[in-house]
Amino acid sequence: MFGNLFSSLSFGEIRAGNPGQKTATPDDALSDSETVTTEAAPIVCPGNNTLPADLTVYLPLRKYTFTLKHQLLSGLGKVSQFVLKALSTEGYGLEDIERITGLTEEHLSPILTRLAGLGWYEPASRALTTQGHQMAKAAGLTGRRFSLWIDGLDNRNSPLILLSADQIVQHGDDINGIRLPEFERDWNILEVLQQQRLSRRLSDYKDDKGDLMPLLLLLCDEAEHDALLEQKLAWDFELELDRELSQPGYIELMLAQGLDTGNDSGKQLILYAPVLHYSATYRVPPILSDEIPEPAPHRFDVCLLSGAPLQTEPLYEQVSSWQESVNLPLSAVMEKLTIDMPADSAFLSKEVVVTTATRKIALSYSVLSQLIAKNIKTPLPQGMPQ
Repeated sequence: MFGNLFSSLSFGEIRAGNPGQKTATPDDALSDSETVTTEAAPIVCPGNNTLPADLTVYLPLRKYTFTLKHQLLSGLGKVSQFVLKALSTEGYGLEDIERITGLTEEHLSPILTRLAGLGWYEPASRALTTQGHQMAKAAGLTGRRFSLWIDGLDNRNSPLILLSADQIVQHGDDINGIRLPEFERDWNILEVLQQQRLSRRLSDYKDDKGDLMPLLLLLCDEAEHDALLEQKLAWDFELELDRELSQPGYIELMLAQGLDTGNDSGKQLILYAPVLHYSATYRVPPILSDEIPEPAPHRFDVCLLSGAPLQTEPLYEQVSSWQESVNLPLSAVMEKLTIDMPADSAFLSKEVVVTTATRKIALSYSVLSQLIAKNIKTPLPQGMPQ
């Protein structure tokens, strides 16, 4: 059936120029089936703006310790906070504090003076004021530590926040799909950047726009909500990376066939799709060179995932981002090629070369962020990126 197609047939890997980008992966142990690269703004050929097949990707997340801070109480020492909380306890007075701690009136005097200056302690009654009782409740929350899982995909976008590891999996070699790269490998830098990134999402709470108070209400017991709300404008936090976990966890995300990959000029994830490249060259017998003009070569590129013909574009030797098992059978692709083949002259010799390669597909990070916000369940939903 393919006689005309393969007069002189050779298979091989196409020789392509250096694509000129740096491969970025979560760790150095990525398998050959997990080629993912990132670029600032690569050139994308016209029409190359949809995924040719479904692709499973894995979003990296790391565990962090979230420590609740209070802007005023953080300036008090531990002894001062203990005195404040003790005085708020029914049945406890200064005598009890002196007896329990061994502190004398001379030791307690500067602490009580400061509390009085803040309006939290009334020296005449030797008791806390109403505001002091509120601050004592807040002191009970200050320093509370919680575990959060935060994604490491893109420092510029709003972070995905999970309160538990229920959805998180460890990526093994037997899982089909690719791991998305973290935006930073250095843990010290990552910790600082994630603190800043989380702050941008949470810090608008003073104008009722951010997510700090909604997050705190999720983390703390209902009985503590009043104390949180009474000090709404004073809460802050500190974020610390859990360094006992050497590798990130992942959440599975399906990118559907036909997904519009976006065409903005921002950060992009570079994927590679497999291509079958066909090239046919013709030769005229010398004796007929004056009778028959030498035909131009025929070249065709076909997507091995969809079978669709492709526009002429650069090809690469990069490993496909898709598993080989999802490729169309070569026989089906070759049958599609024969439909477009011109009839050959009986007086021409023909050499056919068929090679495999990959083409570049640039997926916008803004598209990825929209998919994450839409499809991954979290108690603290993200706003949809613009």
